[in-house]
Amino acid sequence: MSAVVSHIRPDLIDTMMDLYCEWRTECKQVQAAYEWIERVKPSDRATAYAAYTAALDREECACDTYAAHIRMITSHRALDSGLRARRRQGHCP
Repeated sequence: MSAVVSHIRPDLIDTMMDLYCEWRTECKQVQAAYEWIERVKPSDRATAYAAYTAALDREECACDTYAAHIRMITSHRALDSGLRARRRQGHCP
């Protein structure tokens, strides 16, 4: 595992960890909003449901952002390792 990590720039790892923490925070907000729906008065359920769906939207956005960052890191690593392999085979300068 350390061989993999050593090829990823530290700033990309920092950003990845920040995005992961943001996603997990939004997950907790979804859970809190869901629990609020369960205990709210019937007259307030529409408001609670709106808060829950907004929390789901924020969680989805945070998840998508985190996933996009992971894809970016892995695609760059794949391109970088492919270039190194081609260089070893004498196909690239």
